[in-house]
Amino acid sequence: MSPPPLPPLSPEQGSARASTPGGPWRELWTASAHNPWIGLTLVIVIGHGAVMNLLLHTTAVAYLNAAHLLLLVVLELFSKLRVRFDARGVGIRYGHLGWLRQRIALERIEAARGLRLDPMEHGGFGYRGSLRWSGRAALVVRAGWGLELVLDGGKRLAISVDDAERGAELINRFLAQRSPPEALARG
Repeated sequence: MSPPPLPPLSPEQGSARASTPGGPWRELWTASAHNPWIGLTLVIVIGHGAVMNLLLHTTAVAYLNAAHLLLLVVLELFSKLRVRFDARGVGIRYGHLGWLRQRIALERIEAARGLRLDPMEHGGFGYRGSLRWSGRAALVVRAGWGLELVLDGGKRLAISVDDAERGAELINRFLAQRSPPEALARG
């Protein structure tokens, strides 16, 4: 038996859908978070690189250009995060282009909750911590709401994302709907 449907979301909040009738009940949720200040920083870095290319006529310009390019790539990756939850787990796409992706399998997720993220509590913006070494990590692109996933072994991953409370509710509801054999096979 499927739980009652949740009210629809506005386009800013993401989306939630149920599977086709007759199939297993599944939720799909998407949301994102972005930091507009990183866009301004990108413009400043590009401007600085252009000015330095005009003013400097040494071999140091090549190293400066390489440093600018590396900084631009890192800033772009953490300017926007898109998070998607489906029957396979949680997928995270980094940056506007979304070329860098990460997936947390559903079998690894034990629970989820919405929480307020403060970048300074995690050491700043970007990917902070390590799930492998410290058991805690955070993907922080801005202060505000975030989704915290409790993973197997007590590990925790916090992700900056809008509409985190709804995402946590959908994830927890989906986890509660899993059949007992799936839960036992998990382990």
